[in-house]
Amino acid sequence: MNLTSDTVAILKNFSDINQNLLVKPGNKIQTISTLKNILAEADVSEKFEQEFAIYDLPEFLRAVDLFDKSELAFNGGQSLAIKDANSKQSIKYFFAD
Repeated sequence: MNLTSDTVAILKNFSDINQNLLVKPGNKIQTISTLKNILAEADVSEKFEQEFAIYDLPEFLRAVDLFDKSELAFNGGQSLAIKDANSKQSIKYFFAD
């Protein structure tokens, strides 16, 4: 799965609201501030197949930005691989509980 530039921009905005993110299956992502006074929701073009949690969203976005053409490969478990489509380099990113 490739993240579009629009989705990355949405995730960067969401990281300003809350650094933690729970992504549920489907094409809708949402976040709420820690004080529960800001709620944001967005429909994205990607369809996520499994639920996963990101503890530090800015760190995750920096990992995605390391590659020119990053590709996310879910393994159905506790992590995903962020790969470069043009080379054999990859990063294993572990989900939060």
